[in-house]
Amino acid sequence: MFKLVFVLAVAAAAPLEDTPEVAAAKAEFQAAFDAAVAGEHAALAPVNNDIQAEQIAAAYLDDIEEVAAAKASFKAAFDDAAAGGLAAKQEAAPVHVIAEPEPLAVVAARPSTPLFVHRPLPLGLLLIR
Repeated sequence: MFKLVFVLAVAAAAPLEDTPEVAAAKAEFQAAFDAAVAGEHAALAPVNNDIQAEQIAAAYLDDIEEVAAAKASFKAAFDDAAAGGLAAKQEAAPVHVIAEPEPLAVVAARPSTPLFVHRPLPLGLLLIR
């Protein structure tokens, strides 16, 4: 019985032969691997053959009257501010008057009994005034 089980286990564990598709895939992989080991894989890198188009000529539209007037107005205001004219356009800062503080009345501390004792003392040592 033991021999029969052993023979069946060996027969079940025996490798199967490759199908034709698997054998072809293994051969193709081995050929690619051998080419990579030989350094031929660099030839497989993609090459960029794009051709750059000609640069588009700079063609700007002329400003209409409103835009030209706004640009001139802004330029004049900017030049005036850069020359120091901005201070003339601003109103003076408000002056803040701070009143003198009233003197505080000093109250003399009167001796009294302590309100709390942070370290309890024996009753005989506690002094009460």
